[in-house]
Amino acid sequence: MVRPVALVLGLLLSAALTSCGSSTDMTDATVLDHPFQLVDGGTTTLAELQADDDRPLVVNLWATWCAPCLAEMPDLEAFHRQRGDEIRVLGLNISDSPTRAADMTGEIGITYLLGSDPEGAFVEALGAIGLPVTGFITRQGRLALVHQGQLDLERLTELVEEPVAAKPRLAVGLVVRVQPGLVQSNERVDVGPGLSGSRPVAALRS
Repeated sequence: MVRPVALVLGLLLSAALTSCGSSTDMTDATVLDHPFQLVDGGTTTLAELQADDDRPLVVNLWATWCAPCLAEMPDLEAFHRQRGDEIRVLGLNISDSPTRAADMTGEIGITYLLGSDPEGAFVEALGAIGLPVTGFITRQGRLALVHQGQLDLERLTELVEEPVAAKPRLAVGLVVRVQPGLVQSNERVDVGPGLSGSRPVAALRS
């Protein structure tokens, strides 16, 4: 007899692996070339931002109604203050009130670049399940990693520094979606609690 907990974990893992294997629609062009509004004015794309000064890009999708999003924003701000000269941080507000978003970022003291995605197009393009979601774009303009779930400063720094030669690993939770062709076929998937997880597949600074 299959225990209910084991059955649930099995179904979740199966769904995650299926998503990973069928992610051919998640191309760089889908995410990198989609236009969005900057809070301080103007329209741009992730590709344009990355090419603007050749810095890698950390893109965080968040909303005021998402408690884990708000909890991780001070860590993103701390990372921005420490590493902003070499790695650009962008916060994309998803399907939210511009007024509430502006009030919240002001209250938290966010100084990194901010934009808005009122239709939630980036959530769909990244194949995400809820928020927060953080994408990592390399200096070469490649979407290298998508992390589902809350990050802290330590984990964010680890993901940014993960070298290409290191053995990829899943820190906790389930793989949500990874761009095809970047994951080694012999990678092992470790299952942990919740739907938080990521699979480092490239170094942002390489």
